[in-house]
Amino acid sequence: MQSCEHHLPENKVTRKAWIKAVNQHGFTSLKRRNGNVEAQYHRIIEFVKKHHLKDGDIYFERDFKTDEEGYLAMHKFMTPHFYIYLECGLDLVYYVEYDFFNCTYEADIMNQLAFYPISERSIRKALQPDFPMYYQRTLRIQKCNHIHSFKG
Repeated sequence: MQSCEHHLPENKVTRKAWIKAVNQHGFTSLKRRNGNVEAQYHRIIEFVKKHHLKDGDIYFERDFKTDEEGYLAMHKFMTPHFYIYLECGLDLVYYVEYDFFNCTYEADIMNQLAFYPISERSIRKALQPDFPMYYQRTLRIQKCNHIHSFKG
């Protein structure tokens, strides 16, 4: 049976924590939990896009896994009302941060974050200096290809 592990050559992109987590030998239960956390994370984003974004809504989404920025960062998604971020910690465990601002679908997201293993790996972290300013600053400083207008 062929291994599903990724063995990528060393370069700037592969010097990321998530690559080390995927390539570590053994620790199959950790790898499985990490994979489940990442899958749950992306299901939450797809849920928000499918059920809560309306045509013309502006959101930020960036996949950090394949770029040179952010050793720990894996993915970030943000709307004017909801923020979620996935990273691989120095301990090679995947973690999720999230926050809300006047979010009408907060209860829906909290229900999804209640499932194992994402429930053990996620934490609400207040954005600084506050949610609206963080969102506006994100839109100002990020490249245009990470800013999207939703089309349902």
